[in-house]
Amino acid sequence: MKFKKLIKKIISPFRRIGLKNKDFTIICNNCFAGHYYDNYNLMYRSPTIGLIIPPKSYIKFVSNINYYLEKDLEEVKAKDLKCYEMLKRKDPKALLKPVDELICAKLEDVEIIFLHYDNFNDAKNKWNKRKLRINFNNILYKFNDQNELEDCDFYDFMNLCFKNKLFITSNKKYLSKNSFFVKKYEKEGYVLDDLHTNFKFKKYINHIKRG
Repeated sequence: MKFKKLIKKIISPFRRIGLKNKDFTIICNNCFAGHYYDNYNLMYRSPTIGLIIPPKSYIKFVSNINYYLEKDLEEVKAKDLKCYEMLKRKDPKALLKPVDELICAKLEDVEIIFLHYDNFNDAKNKWNKRKLRINFNNILYKFNDQNELEDCDFYDFMNLCFKNKLFITSNKKYLSKNSFFVKKYEKEGYVLDDLHTNFKFKKYINHIKRG
């Protein structure tokens, strides 16, 4: 993992060529934000790094983000999460460790699973530090159809009044003006990996609406 980050750091100046927007915030439901901040070697301007936020928790969180950002993370056991059965059905490789060893937390009723952290205190400290860097004048809300998303979750996201929202999907029923379709996972019915696609992130982020 450290070797991969070193390689990204070395080639990031070349990747940043043509990137005009460099102080953006991505509020996402998985590792999407961290992937692109690392690609361009940019500061993490989001607390949603290296984690999973299940669909219904993500909708709650972004619908009232200022409220939830004021709440303290509370450590919980995976078995106490509403999404516990969903986590048990996931590919173990995607979780990096056994389900019952996952670092899990709540912001009241919002459930968060931290994937790339040594312990809960590490996750909490980084969450608290990074949430202070959020640029609400230059923000993208990104969601996808993973983690057993239901139709109502998609429609709830689409009904949110955000200037910039992106929904990544491999299911044609979720196509909209805010969606990006990943064809290679169409047979699965949902996007297995939204980090390595043909999505033109640089072009997209350069043109998001500010304010």
